Amino acid sequence: MPVSCLEILSGMDGDSRKTPIDLRTCGDPKRKPKAQADGSIGYEIPEGGYFYYAYVGKVGGTDILSLRSSGGGSGHFTALVGVRQDGRLLRWVRDYAGGDRCNGGISNESVSNGKLTFDQAITPYDLVDLAQLKTKLAAYKDLEASAASCIGVVHLNGDTAHWTGVTLTEKDWSDQKGWTDNYRYQACFNQLYRQTVATGHAELDRRGVAAFGAAFARRCLAAR
Repeated sequence: MPVSCLEILSGMDGDSRKTPIDLRTCGDPKRKPKAQADGSIGYEIPEGGYFYYAYVGKVGGTDILSLRSSGGGSGHFTALVGVRQDGRLLRWVRDYAGGDRCNGGISNESVSNGKLTFDQAITPYDLVDLAQLKTKLAAYKDLEASAASCIGVVHLNGDTAHWTGVTLTEKDWSDQKGWTDNYRYQACFNQLYRQTVATGHAELDRRGVAAFGAAFARRCLAAR
């Protein structure tokens, strides 16, 4: 099928997902795909963006595709999409996950023995949110939550409702003058984060995430 037909999947939403893609008429034949070193296939868009896809595997009769795209702006989007092909029709089945860089960006996706696993980027707000504290915090106000605030990845089985742990990836995470102090609890979070990584606890299972959240609540929330 033309690779440009799959580009449609990265922009579909709402009712458009209910309409199958006709492989006889979709896409732009002028866009010539090229294989990349990582195995993905796609092309650069003259307007400054790009689209690439890779086949991940099959889960329960659904083909999983990994999509990477950009419209030429600051966003760099990744997504895992499930599809089924019925003759000349490509049908969307479901979205597994997706996001823009630190806001849910996808990596390390794979299918083994019929099971999908992948990592999803998280921000400081996401990490604390995973700990399910009783105190509800506000993204972009209490803690950093932007697409440029990656502090780790959460490991997922199948979809975003089933996670097994977190890897803290930023060994040199530090305060930024004129930025960190824009968020109520960010400086305190940063100190706890650095101590956690420095003591060799960059790999957190679900209990470890809960313990990080509890320490954050005692040290940061109770102090305000």
